[in-house]
Amino acid sequence: MYYRKDYLAAAGIKVDDLKTWEAVDAAAGKLTKKNGSEVAVYGFEPMWDNNNLQDMALSKGGKFLSDDGKTVTINSKEWVDSWENIRKAIFEDKTMRIHSVQFIDPAGGKIFDALKKAADQVEIQNVSASQALNDAQKEAQAALIEVLNK
Repeated sequence: MYYRKDYLAAAGIKVDDLKTWEAVDAAAGKLTKKNGSEVAVYGFEPMWDNNNLQDMALSKGGKFLSDDGKTVTINSKEWVDSWENIRKAIFEDKTMRIHSVQFIDPAGGKIFDALKKAADQVEIQNVSASQALNDAQKEAQAALIEVLNK
């Protein structure tokens, strides 16, 4: 996690106390600065990526599959609570915003799907990055052409 030492010190927050998502959420509330109803400084600005949401759920005991591997468990209490906490921080408490330029996939998610497949090939199957990304580009390009030709 990246943080501003001066901001934490001014709010009386110790880095060693930020060991849970609840502690980060509480710190975000103390760090957020508002001018009336406008937020001038958000207390927490993670990079946008669904992996952040997954990491939060997994760190709270969530799992992708049941222990017997037969049931997808991404709607368990750990997942729902983690994701709801983020939604609330962004839209209700306004103590967090997502820090990135979001890309809207014109192919209905198929560009992201191709990238995810390529990442799995590189990280799990030991496929070269060049090969995995070239294959992903071809798959994503075909999906984009399909959308553009409609």
